[in-house]
Amino acid sequence: MMTQPPEPPPMGQLAPYSQEAEEATLGACIVNPELVQVVRAFLHADDFYILRHGYIFDAMSRLAVRSETVDFITVQEELRTLNRIDDVGGMAYLLHLVNQTPDSMHGESYARLVEKTARRRRYMIYADEVKALALDEQLSTDKVEIEIEQRLISAQRSSDSQLTNIVGALDRHMIRTEDMVQNPRKLLGIPSVIPDMNNLLKGYRPGKLYVPAGRPGMGKSTWLLTEAGNAAAHGKGVLFCTLEMPEEEVMDNLIAQQSDVPIDHIESGDFSPHEWQKYVETTGKMANWRMSICDQAGVTPLELRAMARKMHARGGLDMVFVDYIQLMSGGRESKYDNRDQEIGYISRTLKGMAKELHVPVIAAAQLSRKVEDRMDKHPMLSDLRESGNIENDADVVMFFYRDDYYNKPAIPNVISPTEISIGKHRGGRTGMITAGFHGAVKRFVPLQRQEV
Repeated sequence: MMTQPPEPPPMGQLAPYSQEAEEATLGACIVNPELVQVVRAFLHADDFYILRHGYIFDAMSRLAVRSETVDFITVQEELRTLNRIDDVGGMAYLLHLVNQTPDSMHGESYARLVEKTARRRRYMIYADEVKALALDEQLSTDKVEIEIEQRLISAQRSSDSQLTNIVGALDRHMIRTEDMVQNPRKLLGIPSVIPDMNNLLKGYRPGKLYVPAGRPGMGKSTWLLTEAGNAAAHGKGVLFCTLEMPEEEVMDNLIAQQSDVPIDHIESGDFSPHEWQKYVETTGKMANWRMSICDQAGVTPLELRAMARKMHARGGLDMVFVDYIQLMSGGRESKYDNRDQEIGYISRTLKGMAKELHVPVIAAAQLSRKVEDRMDKHPMLSDLRESGNIENDADVVMFFYRDDYYNKPAIPNVISPTEISIGKHRGGRTGMITAGFHGAVKRFVPLQRQEV
């Protein structure tokens, strides 16, 4: 069959693409149907420069999701069902693709070339956007840098990542569901140090905003440090942003948690020989952690997001912790009439960051003083409504209550029972667990673990 002349590039002659590679990829998938699943792991319909090639690959993907055979006949029928058979040139063009395939065994290599040229086109768009941002004198330099980082991350992603095709969504859902059926006790996210919490939440899941909330002294900061240290000790990349404690205090707490050395001994340097040995061993292990600490006062959500993006781009981010929301500043880039609106902006941005970077964000929140005016000091969702839109933006709200804080003094070397109630759980069940607050080493432990 006579080779058809190249189609005019829709984006201009300078846009990189390879008609031959696109044709060979599609032809190889028709000849070798098993190739479709391999290629779909990194290639998407929008990566094809020529529109009708994207239509054909989309039809193949739909067939693959339904576990149906991908061949000349089925692709043709799927295109007819989608009312695109005429748009792609009919049966004649499908035959042309098969005839233009040099070797179906090299189909993955052809597909990789298509993906690379698609990435180059995204970088060209990114370059134009960067130039436009740099020329916009209405934007501050900080705002320009933040926007440039965001555009770069978008350019590095697959071109259709912002729009989810129902076929791809179904494919991922089926894989996840099959995995849950086969492993019913498997967690869906990063585990908590408290097993009872895992039973309720199924782990800290990517894209979700978790808000541990309570009055001062309930253990919010200790909870964040306990979970952050546990994740880092198990190889996770952690960004810990503290607006309340300086870096030295964060390190005192983390080392106490991991070493079992009382925090007052660490702060004073008054170690026994055995404690000193544990201190040295613990700090040696912690040196291998993938953890970054920000103790910048008044950090804005955009600044935090920029830090998180940098860690994420380097492949080193799995969780973000913020202690705590009300100490953050909205920054000059956002306009709001009052503090309530500012807090709402902050919580929305944190939620957006969780979704954008596909990591769990755990951000503590302080409850209003109205709790102290009640006979029953147990916190409720209404206590959080005084703090912007945190309640609306959060996927999970965790309320902390320690009875000994109000009714009797806590003994440092004794485990203090702490009620943690899940007041909101979007898409999941609520309930209450009891964890142990170990004041001597500043960490939470399962209550069945009797430490002194």
